[in-house]
Amino acid sequence: TVVLRDSRLKPGDVLAVIWQLPDGRTLDIPYVPATVGEVRAPIPASVIAASLGKTVEVTNVILVDGGSGVTSPALALRVQDLPATAFKPPRVVQASNGVLDLNTFSGDAQVFAEPWPLIAAGQTFWLLAKGIRDDGSTYTERLPTPYTVQSAEVETGIRRVLERPQMLRLENASMLRLELKVDLTGGASEASAILFPEGEFVMATVNLNLIAPTIVGAVDGALDPESIPASGVVVKVPPYGGRDAGQMVYVEFNGQNGSHHQTAPLRVPDKTTFLNFTVSKQEVLKSTNKAVAFEYKVALADGALYSTSKPVPLKIEEVVEIVPDPIDFEEVPVGNLSSDYVSEHCEIWTYQLRTRRVANASQAHPYIQGKYHEVVGVDGARIQVRLPWQPRKVRIGYSVSKRIAYHYALSGGISRDYFIEGSGWIEYTSNTYIGYVGFALGDATLILDNITME
Repeated sequence: TVVLRDSRLKPGDVLAVIWQLPDGRTLDIPYVPATVGEVRAPIPASVIAASLGKTVEVTNVILVDGGSGVTSPALALRVQDLPATAFKPPRVVQASNGVLDLNTFSGDAQVFAEPWPLIAAGQTFWLLAKGIRDDGSTYTERLPTPYTVQSAEVETGIRRVLERPQMLRLENASMLRLELKVDLTGGASEASAILFPEGEFVMATVNLNLIAPTIVGAVDGALDPESIPASGVVVKVPPYGGRDAGQMVYVEFNGQNGSHHQTAPLRVPDKTTFLNFTVSKQEVLKSTNKAVAFEYKVALADGALYSTSKPVPLKIEEVVEIVPDPIDFEEVPVGNLSSDYVSEHCEIWTYQLRTRRVANASQAHPYIQGKYHEVVGVDGARIQVRLPWQPRKVRIGYSVSKRIAYHYALSGGISRDYFIEGSGWIEYTSNTYIGYVGFALGDATLILDNITME
């Protein structure tokens, strides 16, 4: 503050302070009205800030009754630099003893800078967080707006958010550095800003205790292929230690013979819900009778490196195919059938037939041998050889009196029509299960025998 005392000063007089820098620039200082015998002109913080470390020339001009002026001799005034101790480093509110431990709090952190000397509303500052990410890359972020001092912050200091996802990506035991620069002059030049002492904190990232997952259907270190649903192996990820909403998790299967499957990642919804993943059955069965491993991986945030759980080693047991015995009618008594033929793995349904019977001594070798099933139709007659076992492959020996059409009922729908005549094999392999083989018999005679399926 420029203070001028003179008994001639009176109300109505005005003091104008001319403040000139060494480069010739004159800084604006508001005019101040006098009182009886005295006038005081506060020097704005921006003027002092622009003058730090410089010798300025100060001239007082008294405007008598607001009119003609009386100018004082110029005063060479050395404005000293502020000592380094005048500026305190920014800090993280949640840190303790120089350590920012993410296990001790949830959510974002707050970075705080105490009010500094010459702080004023409107000053531009640069508050940056710097560190090393878990992948070795450099992290630098200017903390959120506003980038100028707000009126309330002149008294309370600056508080800005450091988002948790950014902290979660920092390497454990690395240094988090907080850098603060302030342009005390009221401008917005980073080059002329004063650099504060740096705040330094050791990062302690979230401790993960990634216990092993659960493999549905696994018993005593083995997985029976028969227990695996068509959709795949279900892997359940439990509530592991250090789990929190927002983390990313996926499951990885590593087998042999090149078998591998990595699921799509899921975002963790909360701390306790089990996460279910499905691993391709086809990939798992490539390692039949061999050792495999299931594990899951966790990233603390989007873009962070993944940590690996304890694996679950298993042996995929050998696939034992149970194939029904051929249906050859040898155990069925010869004679007319009063109803449709029904066995555990095959049923012959008939519609609008003249006769149906089990007979013997056919000559259509090798398709028809020994006893066989014979049907004699009429116009509109139909037959379905139904396969409750739902095989993917079927073969049927036949002999037919005339050309007829037939088709397959598959899990995805009805196949196109095929045609048979004479004697031979009906053979079909499907990617899905076969429900039945249907014949448009009409008035033909059809003999069936040696029905096999896989």
